[in-house]
Amino acid sequence: MLLGEFAVNPSLVTSVEAISGLSKSFGFNKGAVLAEFPCSWTSLVKAVIPDDFRESLDFNIFIEKLKYLEDNALISTTRTCMSDDWYQHAAKEHQEGPFFRILDTEAHPENTAAILLSQLDENILDQLGADKCERKAEVLALNAKLLLRNSRNIKIIDPFFSPKDSYKKTLAHMIEISDFENREDIVEWTINTSSIRSNVEIPIETEKKEFKNRFRDLIPPGKEIAIIWWANGAAKEMHPRYLITERAGIKYDWGFEQPNDHDDREGRMDIDMMRKPNLDETWSQFVKESSRLEVKGKLVLKGREA
Repeated sequence: MLLGEFAVNPSLVTSVEAISGLSKSFGFNKGAVLAEFPCSWTSLVKAVIPDDFRESLDFNIFIEKLKYLEDNALISTTRTCMSDDWYQHAAKEHQEGPFFRILDTEAHPENTAAILLSQLDENILDQLGADKCERKAEVLALNAKLLLRNSRNIKIIDPFFSPKDSYKKTLAHMIEISDFENREDIVEWTINTSSIRSNVEIPIETEKKEFKNRFRDLIPPGKEIAIIWWANGAAKEMHPRYLITERAGIKYDWGFEQPNDHDDREGRMDIDMMRKPNLDETWSQFVKESSRLEVKGKLVLKGREA
């Protein structure tokens, strides 16, 4: 599995030892994310901290690790806030939309998804952070759902991304699954492609017209997506295929195109969560001010007003 969503009882997190274990195990880059469940999870964690612990030297370490979880693992969800016992509510939510695991203060032998913190080990965590998926537009988007729904700066990087329907289908699903239309917090969405493909220089002005004609209807009113053509110096073309954001990145082995051939769509490709050093390096490579690449063209697609 690429990303596993965990529910963690706030009452578990009352010591440096407990939160250290969580901070070592959780993070987008590790494939393990922490649901904002119930609502205001961090506030509830702080509320159950014993008073004597607040006065200890370890309290500042605890707050630092809590901040790490907020920045690197905590995700907003559409799950309901609890109105009853935490575990009972988590079990109900699990039936509606499964958590990967539920971490509680007590054992629940009747529920194989519910575990104790002491049971969170490599046998569980090694199942996360990588997967194989079909090359279908809806599947490519679905694997990125948790990341897209919890990011503000989104970059699609694919040197072969072009105004073909096979790319449009994937982008359409990603726009829908991110809830782009109803969000005010997405500040940037770019598609980064190459100015040279298969050793052939691309007629950028022609592609701009094709993108305008064929992709503009995807953009919600009041929103925009920028398409940027990059040149890789003396190299023939770029090779990476990633979805990266300010929070994390996913490497798509064969990119974002849904093949026309049925057998190719059914074929499975590798997808992997990126480690932070690779993510940071890739991010800087696709920021004009820090990149060794050259911007050869740019088009901003704006949604038509309703």
